[in-house]
Amino acid sequence: MLTRREFNFLALALGASGAMPAFASTSSFQDLLAKVIQTPQLMNGAATGANIILEEMYDVTITRAIAPRTKPSDLPISKDAENLIILSEVTGESQYKKKLERPIWPGGNSGVTMAFGYDLGYVTAEWLRQDWKDILAPSQLAILERACKLRGAAAKTRLGEFSSVSIPWSLAAPQFRSRLLPLYVGETIRRLPNAASLPEDSRGALVSLVYNRGGGGFQSDKPQYREMREIRLLMNEEHYEKIPTQIRKMKHLWDGKPEMKGLLTRRELEARLFEQGLQA
Repeated sequence: MLTRREFNFLALALGASGAMPAFASTSSFQDLLAKVIQTPQLMNGAATGANIILEEMYDVTITRAIAPRTKPSDLPISKDAENLIILSEVTGESQYKKKLERPIWPGGNSGVTMAFGYDLGYVTAEWLRQDWKDILAPSQLAILERACKLRGAAAKTRLGEFSSVSIPWSLAAPQFRSRLLPLYVGETIRRLPNAASLPEDSRGALVSLVYNRGGGGFQSDKPQYREMREIRLLMNEEHYEKIPTQIRKMKHLWDGKPEMKGLLTRRELEARLFEQGLQA
């Protein structure tokens, strides 16, 4: 007979081979994170730029470019939350060094994307300089400025123009932690009542959600944001224990899309991390 641990691993392995991952409901965030690290294909399609659907274009443009100009916050999120975002966006250091040191085009309506999911299609040249002036040389910024606001087919066609720019992990990781992450923490706190008072794990789970889908959905009346609207109401009413259910309900948006099964994994990890914070 399989032990519980063996059963959990088997459930994950079976899910990795099909269109939609299966998750053992009894395992913890830490258990699932460990299995995902062992089976990285479970995160296929989980990165920010890969999941933009046409109906979300207007909201995504606002939330991924304008809203992150929100005043950054120095409120911390947990190391587990930080690792979840990094795992979702770039998998890890070895994968980053193999495939992501130079700009890529993730597909769909994404722009030229670099470092930890930094999509140049949704920023202005001014914002690029604000975010990277202490990291990249002026000559590199001048090259990358030409990618600002390029999206979809235009970004794909012109990707080769930016291949001379290389951003090693040693520069990308500090930029993510010191510049990007505080912007998204600030955006999460701005959009969600009581987010500043949550445990670091739970707050970090919501930051991962905002990093992926933007914060505008919490106040949008569009049907694809139903669960995000509900999360905002639950945060306002301090019914925190009901929030993981709403995070899991979002999976219906990507069911039956094998190329985006990583978003099912990401939502499950976020739900379990939120729960972990409440149990601490």
